[in-house]
Amino acid sequence: MTALYILAAVACIIAIPFLCRIYFSFSYSGGEASILLRYAFLRIHLLPSKQGKIKLGDYTFEKVAQRQAAEKKKDAKKQSSPKKPKKKEAAKSKKSDEGEGTEKKSAISLLLTMREIIFDTIKRFPGKLRLEILRLRLSVGAEDAAATAIGYGAVTQAVGAALTLAEEHADVRIRRDAVMILPDFLSGKLDADVSVRLSVRVGSVFGLALRFIFNFIKLKAARQI
Repeated sequence: MTALYILAAVACIIAIPFLCRIYFSFSYSGGEASILLRYAFLRIHLLPSKQGKIKLGDYTFEKVAQRQAAEKKKDAKKQSSPKKPKKKEAAKSKKSDEGEGTEKKSAISLLLTMREIIFDTIKRFPGKLRLEILRLRLSVGAEDAAATAIGYGAVTQAVGAALTLAEEHADVRIRRDAVMILPDFLSGKLDADVSVRLSVRVGSVFGLALRFIFNFIKLKAARQI
């Protein structure tokens, strides 16, 4: 029994990373965008990237003078070094018509194979991808009232079509009162406040990758027979 408990614990430890979800969080507000990658306890800010710390010691008169002297030396070496004559490129032999035809056929075959595999993978992905709309607030404005009304209608239709398309390819979850589109007749500007989160299980990605590789090998072998 002890051995079974140990095996079960090991199996759980191995399975936990595959059951966790990878989260891509995107937010946009006030003209600034932010992208965060999160997996378990790991957080990586993809945008904006962290800026390096500024050390005051690097900006003393001595350090600045040293950097300027080093740059001058590099420029002097570049100017003093003679330019080497470029070697003439060797003439390339022309490929025969039969060789070009064979390469084209193999390229077309590869493209057809990749298309079939990609379509098969996409068909199995919608149930595994989750899209959470936490906040989608748009303020539509233009130069005059008529242009604002036209822009408001266009944006409303575009958002509706985008949400319909997203529901066909992912598990879409919209927070209550998250989507709000309003016309702005005063400022005449277009403003957005968006916060969305895309997630998928590691096991799903791993399984789809294995299926992609297996189908590629299978179709490639079938075309060679």
